[in-house]
This record gives sequence, C-alpha cells and structure tokens, in this order.
Amino acid sequence: MHIKKDQIRGTWYFVLDAPRENGKRKQIRRTGFKTKRAAEQKYRQFKQEIEESGTFKIVSDISFNDYLDYFIKNYMEVNLKESTVRNKLFLIEKHIRPVLKNYKLREISPAIINEIINNKVKEGYKKKYISSIFTYIKLIFRYSVFPSEFLKKNPAEHLKMPKIEDVSNTEKSITMDNLNKLTKLWKNTKFNIIYTVGLHTGMRLGEIIALEWDNIDLNKGIITVNKNAVTLGSEVKLSSPKTQSSIRTINIGKTLILELKKWRVEQIEQKFKRGKFYIQSNFVCTYSDGRWIKPNSIKSNGTALKKKYGIKFNFHMLRHTHATMLIENGANMKDVQERLGHYKYSTTMDTYAHVTKKMSDETIEIFEKAINQN
Repeated sequence: MHIKKDQIRGTWYFVLDAPRENGKRKQIRRTGFKTKRAAEQKYRQFKQEIEESGTFKIVSDISFNDYLDYFIKNYMEVNLKESTVRNKLFLIEKHIRPVLKNYKLREISPAIINEIINNKVKEGYKKKYISSIFTYIKLIFRYSVFPSEFLKKNPAEHLKMPKIEDVSNTEKSITMDNLNKLTKLWKNTKFNIIYTVGLHTGMRLGEIIALEWDNIDLNKGIITVNKNAVTLGSEVKLSSPKTQSSIRTINIGKTLILELKKWRVEQIEQKFKRGKFYIQSNFVCTYSDGRWIKPNSIKSNGTALKKKYGIKFNFHMLRHTHATMLIENGANMKDVQERLGHYKYSTTMDTYAHVTKKMSDETIEIFEKAINQN
C-alpha cells in the first residue's frame, strides 16, 4: 500500500495508480491526512471506485458562479429557444445565482438547496413558481454530473418539493358578477378587442397579440393560432407557439365574429383618417395610430383595473374562465384540451378537476331529487 508519512509536516499521504490516459501512466496523490488510518480509508475508497468503474473523476474545484455561466452557454443557449432562455435567465438571476454564487460547486449540499426552496415558501411565492425554481435547480446540478462531469453526485437528486397550500383553481376564474362589470369596463379601453378575444377563445395573451388578419377567417368563423408574441428584454418578438399542440384552429361564435368585424372597420377608418402618419401592419391588436400593442401594456392595464375597481383580475383568468364555462355547460374535456392547446390531456383534467367535481355533485343532486319525488 502506497501510504507514507510526510516527515516534515507530520501528516500522511498516499499515491495510487489510476487507469492510463492515452497510454500514459497516471497517478492520484492525496496529502494532508492527520492519521495513517484516515489516509488508508480514503485510499481504499479511491481504489474501489477505480475497480468498479474503471475510471476516477476528480471533483472539480470550479465555483458555482463559473459553472452557472458554463451551463447557460453550453446547455441553455444550445438547447432552448431564445424566449425560453430569457425567461429562465430571469428565474436564475433572481432566485438561484444570488444565494449560491459564493459557494464552490462541490460545497453545495442537499441541505443548502432544501433551504433555498423552503425560503421561497416562506416568502409567499406560488406553488407553481416555486416548482419551476426547484425543477431548474435539479436540472443545473444534473447537468453538472452528466455530461459535464464537474461533480460525481447530484446534491438535488433525492430532494422533493415541500407541501404547499396553493390558490384553489376556483379562484382562478372570474365570477359572473365581476365578468359583467369587467366587460363594461373594457368597452371604454383601447384594449377591448384583446380582452374580448381572450374571453371568447381562451387563447393565451401572447397568442392574441401575435394575431394577424390572415389568421382569422371571418366567413368560416375560424382563428388559426401559429405564432406567439414573447417579451425579450425591452423588445417583443414573434416566435413559434409554446408547444406543438399550441398550433391549432379555434372555432368562434357570432358574437366574437361581429366584434372582430367592427374592429376591422374601425382599423381601416383610422388608416384613412391618419394617412401617412398611420403605422402600416397586418396585426389585429393595434392602437388607433397603427402601433402594435405589446403584452406588458395589457398586464399594466389589468393591474390598473384591479386596483381602481377592486376586482381580482389578471388576463390569464380569462383563459380559465373560458374553459370553466365550457365544461360547466357540457363541453367534452378532450375538445377543451384541443381548444386551449394543452400538450397533455392530464393538464386539462388536473386544472379543471374542480369543475367536473362540481358537475358530479350537481348530477347526484338531480338524481336524489328525481328519486325522492317517486
């Protein structure tokens, strides 16, 4: 056994032959053990790893900060869409880098990661958002093991999300009373057509903002969804939809067709009225001077409506409200999934389970009433 004592320092060390690299001899040397027994234990550990795997990976001394830059460049920028990279970077720079930047990558333990997630719960973030942070932390560390080989083990591998009480799905829909108030308020804003399309189709905000008149067949009553407007820093760009299943056609009713026709006429009138000062485009969602309406403008307007009139509201609630109204009135769940552009049927079922539960309760009440009359 190649274990010896450093006569000058008084500590123990060992030298171990590792598998050859490119035909050249390679040795692993570890020093600084206070006792011979400690050196022997570490020697056996390294030797066993070599015998079992045929290799030995020396844990990197890279800082988490440097590794994170490596991960962004070699994984995110290579494998993800530009819009996704921007969204994930916001999450990383806000919630992950600040708390881990002063650690070496190898120093980060399961307990440290667990504390980060628990703190997010205490700070009051929603379950879905915390889950996104947790999922990305796990991905970052999984990549550090394979294929990057900076670590031998993933410290986040066996961690689980804490139990979090989240906002119920019933609170994500708008009550009929508030909906009636909101529709009256929208009529007096420059964003009326956007809110109206959202309520009548369940489309995502980015999908509506990206609509061009070529995507709408007013004669057949069909909207084709094939683009998404995404915010990248201070810019808004068109990209492909969220998933392949988000590319879809949506049937629309007479009420929305009439609203779209009226809006189309108003757009054309504004073009003639403003002449060369009108900004030409084929977008459906524009201001009176032809400028393209951006997603952040709608979010700001929704916040203002909520603050001014005390109505709990954000644009995404229109999507939930649309789906809830469909299901409560007997729409097939598979049809709702396709209309919303959900990738998985289970997503639709999980999101609107509270609606089907309510319908089941009402169904049994009808039966009880019927049988008790006989």
